[in-house]
Amino acid sequence: MGGPFVKTRSIKRQFIFYFSLVIGLSFILTAAVWGLVVWLMFQGEADWIRPANYYEKKIPGIWQVVAAEGDNLLQEGGRSALEQVIDGTGISYAIVDRYGTPVYGTLTDPRIDSGRELIERLNSTKMIDSNHARTMMPIVNAAGEFEGAVVLTYVLAVTATDEASNPYVSLLGTLIILLPFLLIIVFTWMFGRRFSRQLNQPIQELIEGTKRVQRRDLDFSFSYEGTSEIAQLVKAFDEMRRELYLSLQREWKLEQERRDMVAALAHDLRTPLAIVQGHVEGLLEGGAERPDRLYRYLATIDKNTKRAARLVQEMNTVSAMETPEFRLNRRAVDVRVFMEEKASDIERLCGEQHIHFTYDLEDKRKEQASVLFDPDRLSQLLDNLFANSVQFTPAGGTISWRTELAEHKLVMQIMDTGPGFPAHALDIVFDKFVQGDTSRSRHKGHAGLGLYMAKLLTEKHGGVILASNLDVGGACVTVTLPARETVQS
Repeated sequence: MGGPFVKTRSIKRQFIFYFSLVIGLSFILTAAVWGLVVWLMFQGEADWIRPANYYEKKIPGIWQVVAAEGDNLLQEGGRSALEQVIDGTGISYAIVDRYGTPVYGTLTDPRIDSGRELIERLNSTKMIDSNHARTMMPIVNAAGEFEGAVVLTYVLAVTATDEASNPYVSLLGTLIILLPFLLIIVFTWMFGRRFSRQLNQPIQELIEGTKRVQRRDLDFSFSYEGTSEIAQLVKAFDEMRRELYLSLQREWKLEQERRDMVAALAHDLRTPLAIVQGHVEGLLEGGAERPDRLYRYLATIDKNTKRAARLVQEMNTVSAMETPEFRLNRRAVDVRVFMEEKASDIERLCGEQHIHFTYDLEDKRKEQASVLFDPDRLSQLLDNLFANSVQFTPAGGTISWRTELAEHKLVMQIMDTGPGFPAHALDIVFDKFVQGDTSRSRHKGHAGLGLYMAKLLTEKHGGVILASNLDVGGACVTVTLPARETVQS
């Protein structure tokens, strides 16, 4: 009862619902019991419960005494025999002669005006009021002649006037009167327990959830579909737990990344610092007296100092890019001019490493116009990608740069003839401090941040970056950026 109905109801509505059930069921059952009692009283066969039966059933016994005593009842001597069968607690009597004149008895006013009236009322029962009835019995002599009458007035009552003579009927009457209140108490207890269980379950879950949060155990969830206020509270608590869990996960992830960054920085700085320290010690031990050694040592110190500074700068750059405050400085740029200038710089860099460089730009736009992007950050993105290719492309190899400019996007591909990316690490090459393969990770002072910074800058521009390997060997990085055009150039 109250299953789907109360699941969507507020506490106020549920209370009204249960209160209505208590009152309604109490009323229905009370009416049913009272109706049964009335039927038993007037139609049933339970004589002990019918009104007036207690005194009415004594009338036949009195009739027998009246018939046996006859006109002897008109004398004082007949009083004792008659009073032995009359219950004075609920029956009053009077002996009258044939003219209706009282002779004796406990009934002071028989209310008979004449003998004719007396004869008319013989052998009949008449209601005096709602609680009393009156009957008259004729007195005849031995010859069968009418001599007088016995007038009886008795109480219409369920029990005897002396209730101790019928305690069960008295108890039943009390219970019938108190029945509505007893039913209200019983139904209130029943529905109160049910209502309490509905509220207690989510409350206990909330208490247990609070204890688990205190223990920093957030890997749980619960749902409740019941009282609307409690359901909203449970939902709000679960959302708070989930947000707290996600927040802690982010904090733990950031903390782990910070630890990884510090560990990576310490690891990558250890080698150049050890080299610098060794060469400084060599100079302090007399190496400065030899000009050839002095120049070589200073060149090595300079190289490793710059290497350490570059590692620190990469860490600082990544930290700045990861903050929500990092913004691009977009402005209108002529893509063709930008790409050609950048290709010239990269060609010079590749020439220093004896690497062949090719560049191709295909403009598929119907009308040429400037494009909005951050040229400094785009240049930094390309520097990191080409630095990675130059680092792993052997002398005599080739690095190719293909650019396609469509109406609404810019697609760039950087390909090299190096060893390529490890097949198992293609999905993680852009992660921070990737350790997939020492041949292409943290090699020659590389801290594993170049490709990660390229990914960050691509995503800041709203683009996508992918890594793959060429069928003929070598690595390929594809960058796709949205191209938002401005005025025609």
